Amino acid sequence: MDKRDSVKRRLNFISGEDFYFLTYELLLILDILTTANVIFRDHRKLSYLVQLAGDEKVIRILERYEDRIINNAEDREQLFVTFANGELNKREIFKLVFALERRGFLHVERSAIPEVVDVQLNRAKLPADFLSSEVFQEDRARIGRIRKIVPRLSALTMETFLQKVYGDHGVNVWAL
Repeated sequence: MDKRDSVKRRLNFISGEDFYFLTYELLLILDILTTANVIFRDHRKLSYLVQLAGDEKVIRILERYEDRIINNAEDREQLFVTFANGELNKREIFKLVFALERRGFLHVERSAIPEVVDVQLNRAKLPADFLSSEVFQEDRARIGRIRKIVPRLSALTMETFLQKVYGDHGVNVWAL
């Protein structure tokens, strides 16, 4: 086992329920998908992105089936699992966004859509080199690959995001 993996394994108990894991993934996603003064529109997308970024197999599926429907039922099911887990983690991500805002790491603004907020990473409040730790190098690379597959993630509407990531690949989803 790689040294980075053993360190991450100590951080992660069950990744979907581990707030340390969710926090790091959330901060990494915001760091990679936005620049200094860019706001990430619609916090709800973060719940799905955390699931996607944490799964190498799903990233490879999205790369393999870029711009076409997934014809392998097992691959389509794995992509659907990220959607289902994203739905289950929406509440935790929402709470986490506000907890990070209270600590000054995020700036949160109300969106035009009720119960939706836009998020901006406050890089100045984070400890130096916090997000560039070698331990999370692979996570950063996976998020970068997602950004190449689905450009402009920070600006997409929720509906467009779901269509591009799931619908265009033949996965029927619905946002709750």
